[in-house]
Amino acid sequence: MATARIVGTGLYVPGDPIDNQELARLTGISFDAGRLESKIGIRARHIARLRGIRESTADFAEKAARAALRDAGVAASEVHLFVVATDTPEHISPATAILLQGRLQGGEMESGAFDVGASCASFVTALDAVSRMMMTDPSIRHALVVGVYNMPAYLRPGDEFGWTIFADGAGAVLLRREDRDGSRDTWKEFSRLTARSGTTSASMPAVPARRSPGRSWRPGPGGWSCCRSFRETAT
Repeated sequence: MATARIVGTGLYVPGDPIDNQELARLTGISFDAGRLESKIGIRARHIARLRGIRESTADFAEKAARAALRDAGVAASEVHLFVVATDTPEHISPATAILLQGRLQGGEMESGAFDVGASCASFVTALDAVSRMMMTDPSIRHALVVGVYNMPAYLRPGDEFGWTIFADGAGAVLLRREDRDGSRDTWKEFSRLTARSGTTSASMPAVPARRSPGRSWRPGPGGWSCCRSFRETAT
């Protein structure tokens, strides 16, 4: 029986880290840094927008993916499947994974590409799905799975919740299909849990006609949500 094994990893974050004191200075927001550090553990983060770095989701994904390929010593032409796990895609369409495939392989090739959007669980969901695909499909010798986040690009000025919680960056793994011989650690299992259905307490609607560019996270009756006025008027 075949299995999937991680043979390369890559990481990319934009710019120098921003600690909580510098974040307060750059954004003009006031927050309890001590509580943020003790309760959630966030002491610093990387945010391209605050460093004046003109990069976005596809750029982060590409740099992390190239690092994973170098780590594994595998050429991009040997990859048969590209999957980007994110809820901040470069576009609604085409998938960010398609952009990644084009940048790495330089044009049309017989390789697959799709995105996975499952909020905070996007990467582990993509890793599970791709691993299972590789176990049953011998045509997929290598697969790249990239988790990437660029939520700060959507934050409005003064958004205390968003600026303190979200950050930019990407991590990538290169998977190889191998015969299971019992001598190596391989993908074992994956448990699923969905917290709730319906509108989440933090959301970003994909309806450009009903919200103004640049509007993002703001507090609503049930907690933090995106564009309260949208939620009140949408049918």
